[in-house]
This record gives sequence, structure tokens and C-alpha cells, in this order.
Amino acid sequence: MKRTLVAVVLGVLLTHSGVRAADTYDLKPGFRENQSWSFEQTGEMQQTATMTAPGQPAGQPMQQRLRQTRKGTVTVLAARGGLPTSIRIQFEPSCGGTMEGGGQQQAVPFAFAGQQVTLTRDARGQVQHDAQGEPDPAAAAELAGYFPTADAYPSGPVAIGDQWSPDLASLRSANQLGPQDPAEAVCQLVSVKRTGGAQVAEIRTTIKLQKRQDAMEMQTDMTMTSHVSLDTGLIVRSDSTGTFTMRGAQQMTDYAGQPMTVQVDGRGSSRIQLAVRERTAGQAQPATAPVAPPAGRAAAPAAAPVVPSAAAGQVVRYHKVSVQDQPNGIGGEAFSFLCPAGWQTEGGMLWRDHPAMPATVHLRVFNPQGLEQLESFPTLGFSWGGLLKPELGFPAGANYMGNEVRPPVETAMQYLKEIIVPRYRGNVRARQIGEQELPEWAKAVSQQTEQTPGVQLKSHAGKIRLAYTVDGQAVEEDLYCVLQTVLLPGANNMYIQSGERVHGMRAASGRLDESTRMMQTMVTSVRANPQWFNQYQQVCQALQKMQMQKIRTAGQISRIISESNREISDMMQASWERRQESEDRISRKWSETIRGVDTYYNPVEQRPVELPSGYRHAWVSGNGDIVVTDQASFNPNVELGGNWQTMQPQE
Repeated sequence: MKRTLVAVVLGVLLTHSGVRAADTYDLKPGFRENQSWSFEQTGEMQQTATMTAPGQPAGQPMQQRLRQTRKGTVTVLAARGGLPTSIRIQFEPSCGGTMEGGGQQQAVPFAFAGQQVTLTRDARGQVQHDAQGEPDPAAAAELAGYFPTADAYPSGPVAIGDQWSPDLASLRSANQLGPQDPAEAVCQLVSVKRTGGAQVAEIRTTIKLQKRQDAMEMQTDMTMTSHVSLDTGLIVRSDSTGTFTMRGAQQMTDYAGQPMTVQVDGRGSSRIQLAVRERTAGQAQPATAPVAPPAGRAAAPAAAPVVPSAAAGQVVRYHKVSVQDQPNGIGGEAFSFLCPAGWQTEGGMLWRDHPAMPATVHLRVFNPQGLEQLESFPTLGFSWGGLLKPELGFPAGANYMGNEVRPPVETAMQYLKEIIVPRYRGNVRARQIGEQELPEWAKAVSQQTEQTPGVQLKSHAGKIRLAYTVDGQAVEEDLYCVLQTVLLPGANNMYIQSGERVHGMRAASGRLDESTRMMQTMVTSVRANPQWFNQYQQVCQALQKMQMQKIRTAGQISRIISESNREISDMMQASWERRQESEDRISRKWSETIRGVDTYYNPVEQRPVELPSGYRHAWVSGNGDIVVTDQASFNPNVELGGNWQTMQPQE
């Protein structure tokens, strides 16, 4: 469901602050402390999309329908200049939705159902909340959309029939539009009528958005009609409808991690209806009187990109980032990790034609105000030997069971130099300035790898350091890898090889070792979502049973995904827990080889977590954010608001 519709619906709350002439109205926000209203919102979105890969027939159209319900009560805790600075929302337990697709129907839970959530907004527009759990970015964005803004108000008095253009800043930000992406919106005062003893203004808003990403173009058209009480400033009802299309070529990767172009053609529609009933109008107060947030709920300052050092008094904050799977994959959160506040992410999950590894990750996390960057590269698979011979139709570069046919390499460093650098650093003149074996890391990975009788497994781990320039500035980058090599004597000595846990850490020349501490925290904090992990395991099992067949279409993978069971069995839960324990052990071994981190106990997630060394204090919030500081007097419960707990160091 479009999050921006929620923001627009609940944001255009207008009040009548005076009549300049008989038919002219001065529409301005007029929220007051203690003002309260209940709301009920229902929404439905349906879409149909077709994806066609190169050399394949057009795929079958995939249809999805999403229904959502939101009910609750909003209370203004503090206001300034007619706009709330702090609100409290009590969501009813019935909030949620359903998704239909592929002949299946599944529940779509709402992260805040049954919760009471307090939101605060500072002078720079940053919104913080005290919600329980770890909401994904989409849910957090929806939550922020309940905060009314001044974007849709006219700059001066308007008469019936007058039109005005609202401020598009929030709309553009919510839809992640680039500077060149067109966006337009027009509001019109249609009528002002007396209903039930109160004057009600009818306002119609039309919105057109276009977003171009690479060779993909998406267009959205929306129309919203709102009925606003001029006495209280509340929408008493609203009806929003929209259509959207997506066309063009989308870049994906094939089995070898190489880019491929998929043609996408999709369209859909949405409708959202809102009904609001005022409970109390609140207490009037001067519009210029500043009203502070409630005690203990001070708004947090805007997050700025930072590069930590053990400088006295520095406070470094990490946010929990949720990485979402592709809509044409399993969907939902695939995994999460801790990210420095202010850093940005690009990329995410990739699906490909590979029965053993149908999904992988290519993700870049970077400081937009510096040169620091962490990049996670796709896991690539290779096969060689046995019956894989050119005369039998398997020359070097061919595809066998999703793997690229290629002679094996001997070491992780060789894999990085011969495969990763040419494919992912070919656009820079990188020179190698160092390398190192990491045997303890390889041993930890080998111990958690399931052993199969008659199969010989060898693990090798290492890193290389590169030097090159970015925009004329010298940088250094460490590339890490665990190389897994399997020999199948029963298959005429066939080799299967994969480069796993491949990631690069980059910083300005001379600052890489210092910046590595922060990026270590990002790598070791990765946690797979158990719901996603459950379905992914089922998909892998189904594909491996079918691996003797030619699985060349996304339609078959999509069908398997739609038939997978979202319920997590005891066996799957135990598998996920074992995997997380193994990942923690592997992360500790990897960190021991690099050093520069300290281990703390996280009381929220009830597990150890590794954070940059050199700080004497660490705190964790209820939603998983972490703050480290050398400042003894700093208390995030006072400075940032929310519910923060101290984290104790572990030996």
C-alpha cells in the first residue's frame, strides 16, 4: 500500500482561522494540546506484473491483492504554531491485512497492532518513536505519516474553486524521487457546506509522480477528496484512489553474478478510505507559545553521517536497518543489521537461476559525506571436472546447475584477485598493496558447514588490500573472502567451488584500519529474519529436488514461493537458531583476526554484540538502536528520548 497516501490523508488537516470575505477562507493548521480523535482506515491495492528474461518466453502475469485495516486513537501531547510536536497513537489489536497471490492467501501483520506509540518531531522535522520491537522501514515510514504537516496548506486565503500547489518536499522524499523525477500536485477548494451544525470544506487533491531508476519507469496518478471540519481542523472522511504503471528494463544478475536485463510490464490500482471522529478539541493556547514535549521524551537531533574515533566526548549512534526482499521473491524483511546513523544503502537481495543458491545479496552501505563504504558481494558458484568438458557441451563459461564452468582457484586471495576484482572493481585502476591468510576464520566456517560422506571439503579464508582513487581522492579497500572447495570423487573428481562472505571495506588512504572498527559492527550484527529464512529453506529444498530438470523461468520459482508455508515449524526454528549461533561464532573468529572491537551483552536481543573499541559506555533502545560514547554524563533517555538500557562489556 502506498505509504505516501497515508501521509497525505492524515496530513491535510485544515482549520478555518478566519473569514476574510464572504466566500474567502484562510486555511491554516490549528492543532492544540489534548486534541484527540479516533480513526478507521481501510485500503486495497491490486497489481499485475509480467517479467521476461533474455532468451525466454514471456512469463505468466503475476497478480497480487493487498487489503489493510488501521484503527486507533490519536492524541496531541504538545503543539507549536498550530502543528503537533508530539502525539500519542493507540492502535487497536485488529490492525493488519491480507495478501492474495498465486492462489494463496496469507496474513500481513501490522507491526504496531495493539501498541501505544508516542512520536515526537524536532525543529528540523526529524521524527522519533518509542514503538516496541524492530519495525521495518516501510512500517516506520507509515508510522511517521500519522504526523500532520503543513505541506498541503495554501500560502494565503482561498475562495471556492481556487487551486494551489502544495509543498512537494515530503511527497518527493517519501517516494524516493530523484532531482530529475517529475512530480506535481494540485489542491482545490471545491465547496464549504454546513453539515450537522459544523462547516465542512471539500478539498480535492490530484497527484502525478514519475520515477525513473536505470531503465525502469514508474508512474503514479492519485486523486483524493477530503471533507474537513473548519471548526476543529480534522478530516471527517476521505476517499483516495490511484493507478500506477511500471515498465522498462530492470537490471538483475544471472547465476554467475553477471548483470542481466529483465523486461518488466506491470500495472495496478489502489483505494484508501478514512473516517475520523473527534473526541475532544483540546485546550486553546497562543500559537506562538512554544510547548515542550513531555518529560523524558525530548526529540532526538537529526542523525548526521559520522566516522567514529575514540575522541573524548563523541557519541556514535547505530540504527537497525531492515533489508527487504524483492516483491517477486519471498518479499518482506530478509535480514537486518546495525548501520551508522546517516549512512545510506544501495542494492539488496538478488534472485537467480540457481537451485542450490537461488538468492544472494549485493549491498552497498556508504557515508554520503565521506569515502567510507562497506560492500557485500554476491556469492558465486563454479563447477569443473568430471564430465564437464567442451566436447560434451560444457566449455569454460558455460552454465551447469546454476554454476559457471571454470577451473578452481587455490586460495581465497586468488579468488579475490582473479574473480572479484575484475568483475566488481574493473572500473578503477586498483593495485594490490597487501594480503593476509585468515586460517581461524576458515576453520570456524568449515566447522559449521554440514559434512557429507564421500565428499571432500576444504575452506580457505583471506583478504587483500587495494589502493585506488575515487573522484581524485586516494582510498584503500580490504576485500575479505572464504573460499569453499568441494571435491566429488564419485562424480569423476568434479570440483564445486564458491566464494562466500565476500565483502569490501573502504576508507580514505591512511584511515582504513580506524574505520574498519565501525564496519565490523555492521558485518557481525547481521541477523536473518526467521520468517524469511523459513520460506527460503523450503524454496531451496524444492528446487534441489527439481535440479535434474531445466529450471529456466522465474515463474517456477515464483510458484514454489507462493506454495511455501509461512508458518515456522519447530524444525525450521531450531535450524534458524543453530544458524544464528554458528554465525555468531564465525563473526567472533573473524573479529579476533582484525581486532579493534569490544564485546557487549545486548539485553534487548539477549545475545553478545561487537562494537568499536575505545568507548566506555554503550546503550541499546527498545527498537534495537545502539549508542556508544566516551562521555560519562551522556544519557540517551534524556538526550534522545525513548527507553534505553545500558550494555555491559563481556570478557
